Amino acid sequence: MSTARPPVRGVVTLSAAAVAAAALAAAFPAQAKVPQSMLGITRHDLMADHTRHWSLFCDPDGGTHPEARTACDHLRAIDGDLGVLRTRYRSARCVGGHTPVRVEIRGSWHGRIVGFHAHYPNAACAQGAAASPTLIPG
Repeated sequence: MSTARPPVRGVVTLSAAAVAAAALAAAFPAQAKVPQSMLGITRHDLMADHTRHWSLFCDPDGGTHPEARTACDHLRAIDGDLGVLRTRYRSARCVGGHTPVRVEIRGSWHGRIVGFHAHYPNAACAQGAAASPTLIPG
């Protein structure tokens, strides 16, 4: 006689969802506001094959980004328009050697899905092109 068991895949999915829900609840206690904007920022140093990731939450400001408040202030100034980064890069003067980086920013800004990705000759150029030097951490 065998007992019916739930499929393993369903259990793993349910467990992953439970862990994600617990992490979200821990990050935003009941009395705290849920951020109006949530972005993921990735910088991949191509020559070193090293990738770094940061989360940035705005309104209220937070996340793993080292200068969340300043980065959010600059994003508020451009109303989350990440296309400004592309415009600024075209006019930015880059200095430094050739150590290419790829930057990607994805998420939502006050209910709008936003995204940006670009390659830069080095991290200084990426920071110079950003709405704020703090948007893309060094």
